[in-house]
Amino acid sequence: MNFSPRPIASLMVILLSMFMSIGCNRQSPSADDVQGSSGSSGTPGASGSGSAELPVTQESSGASGSSTTNAATATATAATDTLVTGKVKSAFLADSDLKSMNISVETNDGEVTLSGALANQAQIDRAVQVASAVSGVRSVRNRLAIRR
Repeated sequence: MNFSPRPIASLMVILLSMFMSIGCNRQSPSADDVQGSSGSSGTPGASGSGSAELPVTQESSGASGSSTTNAATATATAATDTLVTGKVKSAFLADSDLKSMNISVETNDGEVTLSGALANQAQIDRAVQVASAVSGVRSVRNRLAIRR
């Protein structure tokens, strides 16, 4: 079988950018998010039973499930934002006018921010148009500039 290196390289760029943006969109848990542990030393898995134990989140009886719901929503939003970022970058690669451009794409709650320097206003307009047409994009913030 003969494979063209261009589609494979494009796919690798898309996958790499998706994995990289997953780490960029993560937020570190605060001390309020994770409290306590079943192990005696406070370290997960340190109870001597041989099985790994996960940190336990303690909640008051009136707020049952709310922090779990918030965490699930935040995770779903981050995953959706990562998917949207990947789709926008894929759309740029598929566009003959934009595939060789160095355009930074960041997504936060469906709002896509484009940044970088392009050769002319027509390229900037095209980038905004392509990004706006991607499924899942709620709005586009244009921070692209003309290269000097």
